[in-house]
Amino acid sequence: MPQYPALFRFCRAAALSVAALCAAQLAHAKDRALLVGVSDYQDPSVPDLRGAPVNDVRAFSAFVRGSMGIAPSDVMILTDAAATKSAVLDAIDRWLIAGTNPGDRVVFYFSGHGFQQPDADGDENADGLDETIVPHDARRLETAAGVRIDRMISDDELSERFSKLANRKVWVVVDSCHSGTVLRGGGGTGASAGFSKFPFGLPLPIPNLKTTSGSKTAPLRDADYTVSDGGEINVWYAVAPDELAQVDQRDAVNPISLFTGSLLKGLRNLSADANKDGVVTNAELLAYVRAESSNYYAACVQFPKAPCQTTMTPLLQSEAKDLLLRPAFERAAPSSNNLVAKPGVAKPTNSPVKPTPKPSASSDSKPTAAASTFSRQQLTGALPSTASSAVTLALPNRGQLKIGDLVTYGIDFKTQGQLILLDLGPDGAMRQIFPNTVSDTTSKQRVFTGLKTIPTASDTFVFRASAPAGEGIALALWIEPDVDLIEVTRQIDFAAIRSPAEHIAALAHKLNGLIKEGGTVRPIRWAADEVTYRVR
Repeated sequence: MPQYPALFRFCRAAALSVAALCAAQLAHAKDRALLVGVSDYQDPSVPDLRGAPVNDVRAFSAFVRGSMGIAPSDVMILTDAAATKSAVLDAIDRWLIAGTNPGDRVVFYFSGHGFQQPDADGDENADGLDETIVPHDARRLETAAGVRIDRMISDDELSERFSKLANRKVWVVVDSCHSGTVLRGGGGTGASAGFSKFPFGLPLPIPNLKTTSGSKTAPLRDADYTVSDGGEINVWYAVAPDELAQVDQRDAVNPISLFTGSLLKGLRNLSADANKDGVVTNAELLAYVRAESSNYYAACVQFPKAPCQTTMTPLLQSEAKDLLLRPAFERAAPSSNNLVAKPGVAKPTNSPVKPTPKPSASSDSKPTAAASTFSRQQLTGALPSTASSAVTLALPNRGQLKIGDLVTYGIDFKTQGQLILLDLGPDGAMRQIFPNTVSDTTSKQRVFTGLKTIPTASDTFVFRASAPAGEGIALALWIEPDVDLIEVTRQIDFAAIRSPAEHIAALAHKLNGLIKEGGTVRPIRWAADEVTYRVR
């Protein structure tokens, strides 16, 4: 598996984990949150952050208490002078670890500066650096050996503590930066007004992103931290290693971090609910916060203090293989402090249009008995359609089909890319239409631009709409050419996919990873278009 730098190596990180608690745990459940924000630093050499982290904490506190349903008495807040290293670590030990039980939800939030320091125990193979968060009392010391930063909190110190949260559902959110410079100011004068140099003014290397077999791509981050004995910790990262994090400058009075604001908006207002089923999945939320970041930077010429030469790439880390299919947020029950699972999907409504071989072909398209059903909500929640014009999908008669009708999928790529075409029919069975093993040489071509039909006139099979009647969905994915898709496109014989949830989880995991480009990393570029059809 590709290895990544440790937790805080990605500037201004964030994390999310929610789960319903079983009845046996409710009697003594004590969900707790620790929210830390540092805008003002004790050491004058550390640039203050002009209010944004404290505003972040206020906004996050409202979300935790309101939407998550954690009681105000179970939310501890440490800001500015109260947020010293000893106070933060003691609160983690006493408030979060000793103060919660198996099954409880645990929230840790930090907003402030982040940094790196030489690896203390040899566990940082990628770049030899421990990642840190910077509490209020961190200080820069001039020594004979050079500059040393004292009183920071390292990822090792946090990892040791998180590992003690056995059987908890842990949501860690760290909104800080360590990539060289951080643009988090909200005021000031002169040429650097509105910006703050990286803490302590020390340059930092760009961490390496290790991949396997010389590939340019790498998946979502593997978990750097684990919670033993059935616990779970998921982490959201606000940016990639070489990017700059920023405060949203559209509100000069009450600035809030761009990533935190986008994350909360996507959850609280269901703004990230791309398929409008009332549930925000992690995949939808990731797509939303990335789009919010991209849109902000595209318009940043309007903001005089914004750097237009860069962007922010939110990333997601978890131990759960099906994380992207899961709801990112589950509202609290009105009568309880604890999360109650909200149905994330409707009952299955689909199964694909079945390919029928021409007389010269011998393909069998009937689903296997062991194939599982899947729902439209699950598919579109894991691979949400985008506003991109990179791909357009069309079906005959605008998707109004009669049993026995010939069906041709029409795909239009505006720019060169690879195609994955999936079909989920009225019986809930899913098939991969492309790539496949039976298309002729021309239509097998994975990388193309312009119009493509499946099947072509020279193919040895046709597709016909088949029973049962009902609603189905076809989904076309455009993926940039350099991404290796072999591992996620092995279902190539038109048979119904046996484990569609696992298949889509692996595909979503792949597409939401990173790609190396020169000395930097960026998200893999992909786009989706869907067509809902009805067979009658």
